[in-house]
Amino acid sequence: MIEGKDGELGLQGNIILSAEIEQGTMMNVEIWKMMDIGKEYLYHTQGDICGSLKDKNTPWYPMFEAMKISECPIPVKKYEIKDMIINLEHAKEMLTHEMCGDYVVRMSMTKGNDIAKKMSCQELEVSLMCLQTCGNNKNKTED
Repeated sequence: MIEGKDGELGLQGNIILSAEIEQGTMMNVEIWKMMDIGKEYLYHTQGDICGSLKDKNTPWYPMFEAMKISECPIPVKKYEIKDMIINLEHAKEMLTHEMCGDYVVRMSMTKGNDIAKKMSCQELEVSLMCLQTCGNNKNKTED
């Protein structure tokens, strides 16, 4: 992980694409929060990768931008990701103390909408940690 500015998440690493992404390949993202009693479902989104490569509003746009990909088909190869920045400003209202905890993020690619034609599936374990800030304590009394 790299340092991002306030409200940003910075990442780096490698993505190895083992199957060509072509028109009609769908990206699915699902998120669960880990609770004492199991996983709580929070979010799902799906979209045509090739049809949304230039759409800055998709959650996967920063990844493909970092991979330097702007058109399909996307060839099989190892992509080095350097200084990928994900802006979390749109999620600012959700980044509260209650949202701190452990999550499972599942990203999968399928040929079309057929879940049986899954090309890949990755599960990421993510932890959101709440940090207590230091500084002036407004409850402090003066002598």
